[in-house]
Amino acid sequence: MNYVLGGFGIGIGILTLLFFNGKIFGVSGMIRGFLANPLHENSWRLFVIAGLILSPIVYSIFFYIPSFEIKTQPIVLIVAGFLVGVGATLSNGCTSGHSVCGVSRLSPRSILATLIMMATAFITFNLIRLISA
Repeated sequence: MNYVLGGFGIGIGILTLLFFNGKIFGVSGMIRGFLANPLHENSWRLFVIAGLILSPIVYSIFFYIPSFEIKTQPIVLIVAGFLVGVGATLSNGCTSGHSVCGVSRLSPRSILATLIMMATAFITFNLIRLISA
């Protein structure tokens, strides 16, 4: 049930941003715009980014979050984050912008970007699984 509520919340957030601000929800573009523009143009970005940071904290107040362990070296996480940033830059958007918002608007560019992201994830997962076996 929590997943349904989370999906509903994401949908409401996306619709609110689109209807009231005319903006498409894409985290990489939001952060890039936040860093590039003066503060008076960034109030909406600041609220969205704060919501992304604060929502897990608020969630943890009301619901149990199971513990987890990251079983990789920090350098692997840094390289992976860098590669995600490169991919988001090359495709002019990230998974939230293309997959969640773009595909629902039937954007050909977003559909292609999502297919490439999913294929790359599938191939990467299976290659790493073969290598580590």
